[in-house]
Amino acid sequence: MTGRLKYSELLIQLEDARAALLAEQRVNEELAERNAELRAALLGEAEPVPPEWRLTRTEAALARLLLRKALVTYDDALTLLSTHALSGSRSCVNTHLWALRRKLRPFGVTIETVLGAGYRIPPEQRAALRSEAA
Repeated sequence: MTGRLKYSELLIQLEDARAALLAEQRVNEELAERNAELRAALLGEAEPVPPEWRLTRTEAALARLLLRKALVTYDDALTLLSTHALSGSRSCVNTHLWALRRKLRPFGVTIETVLGAGYRIPPEQRAALRSEAA
């Protein structure tokens, strides 16, 4: 009788573990969907950048962020770069902004540093670029 009781307890524990695993899998699936939604919103993957700019995937994501937001904070840029599996450092942000500024300058696009606040494309340039893309 004791052996059967232990066996039934093991079955109950196994079923509880299975139920917990299924619940965890559902949560993970929901989180993955939400992560994809947030990533698309952050990266602005729906907003195209002109192919003649010849940007890398990371530069294009940074350009889309600058086009979408009036002011991109350092933390915004850092978060964006970390989604591209890059090191999260000030020098990484500065390097990508330097490269982006260099590539966009011939097209009349400037990226300004707003001291203590972040980075931006001047409003009139942003408006013109967004209307061209539409």
